[in-house]
Amino acid sequence: MRRFRCQTCKALVYFDNVLCLTCGSPLAFVPDLGVVSALQPGKVVDTWHVAAAKPGAGDYRRCLRFSQDAACNWLIAPGDTHEFCTSCRLSRTIPDLSQDELRACWVRLEAGKRNLLYGLAQLRLPVKGREQDPVTGLSFDFLAGTPDKPVLTGHDKGLITINVAEADDLKRERTRLSLGETYRTVIGSLRHEIGHYYWDVLIAGSPREQSFRSMFGDERVSYDGCMKRHYEQGAPDGWQQDFISAYASMHPWEDWAETWAHYLHLRDVIETGASFGLSLQDHDDEVDVRSAAAQSPDFAALIKTWMPLTYAINSLSRSMGQTDWYPFTMSDHVLAKMHYVHDVVVAVGNGSITIPVPPVAEPVVASPMTNDETIQEQVTAAH
Repeated sequence: MRRFRCQTCKALVYFDNVLCLTCGSPLAFVPDLGVVSALQPGKVVDTWHVAAAKPGAGDYRRCLRFSQDAACNWLIAPGDTHEFCTSCRLSRTIPDLSQDELRACWVRLEAGKRNLLYGLAQLRLPVKGREQDPVTGLSFDFLAGTPDKPVLTGHDKGLITINVAEADDLKRERTRLSLGETYRTVIGSLRHEIGHYYWDVLIAGSPREQSFRSMFGDERVSYDGCMKRHYEQGAPDGWQQDFISAYASMHPWEDWAETWAHYLHLRDVIETGASFGLSLQDHDDEVDVRSAAAQSPDFAALIKTWMPLTYAINSLSRSMGQTDWYPFTMSDHVLAKMHYVHDVVVAVGNGSITIPVPPVAEPVVASPMTNDETIQEQVTAAH
């Protein structure tokens, strides 16, 4: 996440801000520009001139989720007639917003999704929704479970289902402790599930399948059997030598998704640190985070920065009486897997890997729906 400033007064502002607290200028994130910008009223009512845009760029509109729910700060580009921004239109199903608890969780989930999409855009990873690819395009169901109809977070052919309880701090922490996990966050869950999506998009059916199996294992082994064994017996002894987390040891798909999520953690944190000009001392060497971000195609440069950076931030966290901010270690085998993910991401970004074009279909324009029992019954727990 880069550092953003208000164009009116130059004060630092956050990615999700809708108002500059220093000068009072309205703010919004502009997806096609990748920046948070100050706004001025446009020529037509309910349109906005973007200070960060080039002269003559045209006026933007706010996402309907801003005016209806105050839950989104993204703009809609000139010429785009959709009611929702490019993030909100990916939400196929949302919970019952008349329930305050569910609404608060949904707002946190949408904020996490926008953060996720920003990171994907920075890496130049493709995102095709159901309008572009009605069969396997990316979409999200944010669902609230009940005792007789539980909702499991998962991915199935482009559809990412998230139990809204993941955004409830108390419930999420209870789940983390009951599963013996060292880490569980909204952005972590989203980055993990998008990893499954990109396995389908970038690995499945491609020439990279064999190299994937050499690195992560054969994904054709029974997923249900692996899951049953994992929850009955736990991770194998010494799993830390081969996996970034105990959950990653369950099945090659989960190993890929966990490694993918941690790679996105790494890239986003390094970009944020670089934006603030961070540097630190590692033995006798000065580690310049900006240099690592500038050399992002060089995996060795990223890791050379990541290791001392996580140690420093963990130390800062401990000084506040908190647990480690990044409670993971990376063995040589884990680093090799992450290097594999890195090579795939960089190849997509520079065009070496092309994404198959979905078959032509009639465009689908659908507003996010309110959760109901019919949708609940259609949810799968597939990964």
